[in-house]
Amino acid sequence: MSQDSVAIVAAVLVPVATAAVGALGLVVKDWREGRAYAGRRRPPFEDAARQVSFAVEWWQARQTISSPSGDLDEARTRALAWLDEASALVTQTAPSPGVSVRRLLLLAPPLHDRLAKVIRVGFYLTLAMMIFISTLATAAALAGSGAGEVSWSYVWSAVFGALSLILRYATVAAEAR
Repeated sequence: MSQDSVAIVAAVLVPVATAAVGALGLVVKDWREGRAYAGRRRPPFEDAARQVSFAVEWWQARQTISSPSGDLDEARTRALAWLDEASALVTQTAPSPGVSVRRLLLLAPPLHDRLAKVIRVGFYLTLAMMIFISTLATAAALAGSGAGEVSWSYVWSAVFGALSLILRYATVAAEAR
C-alpha cells in the first residue's frame, strides 16, 4: 500500500470513527437516561397500585358492613377520590426519552418551534453536503486524482460536518427555549 493510499484511508477513517464514537456516546447517554427514567417511574406506579388495592379492599369492607345508603354514597365518593389520586400519581411522571438514532437526526421528539424547524432544514442540507463531498473525495482518491484536490475535498467535508454539528445543537437549543 502506497503512502498516498494510507493517507487517504486515514483521512476517511478519522471522520467515520469520530461520528461512530459520537453516536455511541449518544446511545450510552440514552441508555442511562432510560434506566434513570425507569427508576423514577417505578415508585409512583407502586404507590398508585397500593392506593388502588387499599381503595378496593376498603370499599368491599365498607359494603359488607351494613350501613345506611347515605354512608355508602359518602364512602363511594371517598373511594373514587382515592382512585383519582392514584391515577394522578401515574400521569405526573415524565414521558420516556427518545430513541437515539431518531434524536441524533432530529426526528424525535417532534419540533414545535418554527425557528428550530428552519434550522433543522439547514442541518439536513449541510449533512447531505458533507456526505456528498466525502463520497466525491473518496471516489477521486480511488481514481488517482491529485492529492491537493482530494485534501481540499476532505477539508470542505470537515467544514460541512462541523456546520452540521453546530446546526444540530442550535436546533436543540431553539426548541428548548
